[in-house]
Amino acid sequence: VATAALSFGPKLVCGQSTEAGIEQETTFIWPTSILNLSLANAYDGAPWEEKALARLAKIAEKGYDNYVKAVLPLELDRDPALAEEHSLADGSMNNTAWLRWQKRVFSGVAKVPVEELNWDGKPVPRFEGLPYKWPEFHKSKETALLMKSIFHVARTYMKQFGREAAERFKEFQPFLWAEVYGPGEFQHMRTHTGAAVAGLYCAKAADADDGRGPEIAFMDPRGEFPPFGHSHTYRLKTDDLLMWPAWAPHSLEVHPSDSRSVYIRFMLWPPGGTTEFDWEDDPTGDMSVKKSNVIRVKNKPSSGDRSEL
Repeated sequence: VATAALSFGPKLVCGQSTEAGIEQETTFIWPTSILNLSLANAYDGAPWEEKALARLAKIAEKGYDNYVKAVLPLELDRDPALAEEHSLADGSMNNTAWLRWQKRVFSGVAKVPVEELNWDGKPVPRFEGLPYKWPEFHKSKETALLMKSIFHVARTYMKQFGREAAERFKEFQPFLWAEVYGPGEFQHMRTHTGAAVAGLYCAKAADADDGRGPEIAFMDPRGEFPPFGHSHTYRLKTDDLLMWPAWAPHSLEVHPSDSRSVYIRFMLWPPGGTTEFDWEDDPTGDMSVKKSNVIRVKNKPSSGDRSEL
């Protein structure tokens, strides 16, 4: 398990003398805690579970192809605003449109208002005659296994934000969706405000000829101008699971390979959803990390020792 904390905040230093030296305490204020671990060996010795996570990539790719070929053309025909947006399309458009459709699908499965699912202010219409079901994904044992794994890791992740957060986030209300990226495709910088945790499971990572894999970049939430504007990049591998505060700005870099990468994305709330989560009380935005060490002081010469200049 590897956890990286981006120190997007000032550091306070204080100290007092001890017999061993000066005790120094450094406090990292409001860091961005990003968890990165691999599920590759999480189910060693369990053949079905090992293969189940691998099957998720195929389920997602099949669902994506069906949406692009059969559903998206119908949406473009009935939704002038989407059609205009799509006419100016860049490498993010298909996944952006697919996410809108998946909100409707998940809303029906989980019985959650669509406005509570990663709401960005844009309408999420429902058109008569269009399919809004994806049982191969939402009703599958493979997806259930992944959600069980995500919940287990999320409980551990939330413990770092204090006892109250650990108690509050023992159970979760999720929103789950898939994304598929081919050559030249990417995702613009975005945040998922309104949730506690966001994350990504890399069901399939495609390697390019030069050995570079797909990358996710996290940006400095303090802004883009110096001395801020830093970024931190992860190179994604198959079975990687990342988790971060939902407010952290992030993007998916331009996909470097001729083959596809597949991600299962998620957001997590307390069991009651948005009604139980107040942005002002978000524990992930009020974290500090303290580190202590002792600065050794050289022995002072006794009064009988000679010193020479």
